[in-house]
Amino acid sequence: MKKLLSVLALSLLAVACSKPDPLHESMESMGDSFKAMRESNDLAQMQSDWDAFKEARSVAAAQTMGPEEQKDFEQGMQRLAKLSKVVDAAFASGDVEAVKASLQKLGKVRKKYHDKLKVD
Repeated sequence: MKKLLSVLALSLLAVACSKPDPLHESMESMGDSFKAMRESNDLAQMQSDWDAFKEARSVAAAQTMGPEEQKDFEQGMQRLAKLSKVVDAAFASGDVEAVKASLQKLGKVRKKYHDKLKVD
């Protein structure tokens, strides 16, 4: 009986640990898209990565954090939303250098809030 309970407990633990976390997954997706955009000079590919970034940002912004972090999280998401308009305008201009410059601004905000929220 003890063996059965142990196996059951381990199984439940494995299921709980493997449960998808929308915030984590969306942040990972944002990071992957951001990195790909930074490393690319192909405007069409960058636009595709940007679209994925914005979609992941929307999912992330709908999530919640602990009460002590929520205010900073929301503030960071709002800053990213404002900067997204700048990046969108850069893409509309068709100028890769303008896109890269706007992404640098976005990257600084990203770093600031990652530091503030103690995110790696």
